[in-house]
Amino acid sequence: MALQNLVIHAADFWELDLKRRFRIDYHKGAGLTLAFEFVKALLKPIDEVTDTQIIAATRTEIKLRRLPAMQKRQAR
Repeated sequence: MALQNLVIHAADFWELDLKRRFRIDYHKGAGLTLAFEFVKALLKPIDEVTDTQIIAATRTEIKLRRLPAMQKRQAR
């Protein structure tokens, strides 16, 4: 849950402050976007989190961001 919360806030910063699209393009278990690298860099000094865990949390957040507002509230 902590990882998911970090990804939520990282995505908010990425989209609202940096005005960039928060996305992931994974290939053979590795994230290939700057958004993925950003989340990975945030986590590096805090905890040992695998790329697979970051990808899963990022995919979940991207999926939730695509839902209508009411469904988002129910999903979280």
